[in-house]
Amino acid sequence: MSIPAIVHYQLTATTRARLVRDFGASYTMLQAENLQQIVDFAGTGRVALFLLGLEGGMPAVRAATTLVMHWQLPPAALFILAAQAQVRQEIALFRLGVADYVAAGQAWPAISARIAARLKTRSCALRCRAQDMALQPHQLNYLHHYDLLTGLPNAAQFIDQLARLMQAAAGRQVAVLVACLAHFRDINQVWGRASGDQVLQLVAQRLRRGFGASVALARVSGHSYAIAMECSQPQQLIRLRATLSTLLEQPIELERMRLQPASLIGCAMGSASVTPAETLLRNAEAALQHVQCSGEQFALHTPALHAGVVARLAMENLLRSALTLQQLLFYFQPQIDLLSGHIVGAEALLRWQHPERGLIGPAEFIPLAEQTRLILPIGQWVIDAVCAQQAQWKALGLPIVPVALNLSALQFRSGALLADIEQALARHGLAPSSIELELTETMVMQDPVAAATTMQALRAAGLSLALDDFGTGYSSLAYLKRFPFSSVKMDRAFVTDIATGRVDAAIARAIIGMGHSLRLTVIAEGVETREQLQLLRDSGCDQVQGYYYSQPVPATVFARMLEHGLKAPT
Repeated sequence: MSIPAIVHYQLTATTRARLVRDFGASYTMLQAENLQQIVDFAGTGRVALFLLGLEGGMPAVRAATTLVMHWQLPPAALFILAAQAQVRQEIALFRLGVADYVAAGQAWPAISARIAARLKTRSCALRCRAQDMALQPHQLNYLHHYDLLTGLPNAAQFIDQLARLMQAAAGRQVAVLVACLAHFRDINQVWGRASGDQVLQLVAQRLRRGFGASVALARVSGHSYAIAMECSQPQQLIRLRATLSTLLEQPIELERMRLQPASLIGCAMGSASVTPAETLLRNAEAALQHVQCSGEQFALHTPALHAGVVARLAMENLLRSALTLQQLLFYFQPQIDLLSGHIVGAEALLRWQHPERGLIGPAEFIPLAEQTRLILPIGQWVIDAVCAQQAQWKALGLPIVPVALNLSALQFRSGALLADIEQALARHGLAPSSIELELTETMVMQDPVAAATTMQALRAAGLSLALDDFGTGYSSLAYLKRFPFSSVKMDRAFVTDIATGRVDAAIARAIIGMGHSLRLTVIAEGVETREQLQLLRDSGCDQVQGYYYSQPVPATVFARMLEHGLKAPT
């Protein structure tokens, strides 16, 4: 067996020397220069511990969240050595599941002892796994063909079974369906990986009982299952899909959860004379990927669908590098107080300077970022970048107004949001009043209890919360009372026809009255005409935002607005 390794990242020279002195005889030391290199080392299968120094570089919560949520590293293998102890940071990291968290200011013997304890646990697991495979070849053979968690065949075994099935079909069509539970990753995040594993096992049992030996069945990836069956008639495929959906959508009741899952299914058809088994499975997986990105529940693979998946993958690869290549930037749209006419805030709107297509708006790439979970590192960058811009304006002596950031649902539920914000504010010397967080109604209503807890913590830290797109979702006084918002943003849908439509005008007045009854600031979005502005002013609206005053502008232009003020059009 090869010598196990310790991967270290951003350690001081002194700490590196101590690490080699205490553990160099038993472990190979691998120094990572960036997070991608940490992931590459993880792929070798011989890393006992990832020791993230972070004693002056990337914030600990930010790095650990990226590695676990985006790159799928096991959190139990992460040991965090932070620059200084921070209670909120420590809570966020342990919620993430890291092995240990230590402040660099502690005495080295204590730190070394804790590293040794974690190494003992991790190294034993690595040695036992290698010894079992060496002493029991039949188990190694089982690992090559079956999934340990569910006992189902794995992808390699499924392809073998599929090839035999296609040969036996003698030119007739064979259907491959690849399916998963919608939002499965949320189960891992909310209830933990152990609960997620229980769900995977339960689903496998239901599929095995439901189909018996009538189909080839396998677990082909993290939370995806595949089935294959000869389907020479359309009715056979319809029945097969219906049975699969029924089995996947049965209620799930475990010790700590009750779920009513939804199924997502991708399908491909082929015969042995035209399509190899591996290609047929890949086509079904591409159809599932299309389903996951489109919001549909079922898709049949076609050449056009394949081309769309290829294009989306190309866009994803470019988006992954956008942060590193500094291609993301902000435009700012001012928010105007209707009494004074002054700029009292702004909304930061993300743009992507695409290398080929030019400037791209968020509607084109944010959905892709959410589907691929790239929204987590992007969201962390957004927080830091806006704080950095505010600090720059402050250093120039410009008046500072709150800048609103749009949060994603994944970012809001990540558990690291507050720590990311507090670290960014501290790093750039800003007060919490420098930024405001915008949340949508759908986001907070996905899990109202958890949302209320998170929002209370954000408000306790001095942050303002705005309810975005108000009027498009639940929009009731009863639910508004449950959450500690400081302002509501009236959706532009109710502003567009406010000057000509009596119903829209009545709705706008009702929203303004509802907001004021709860002592909330009311901001109207999408204001483009003088008539809209006058009606909103007469109805008591507090602030407006829209093209009537200014379209979103680059940071340099907004800085001039802050310096010289912004006059209303005549």
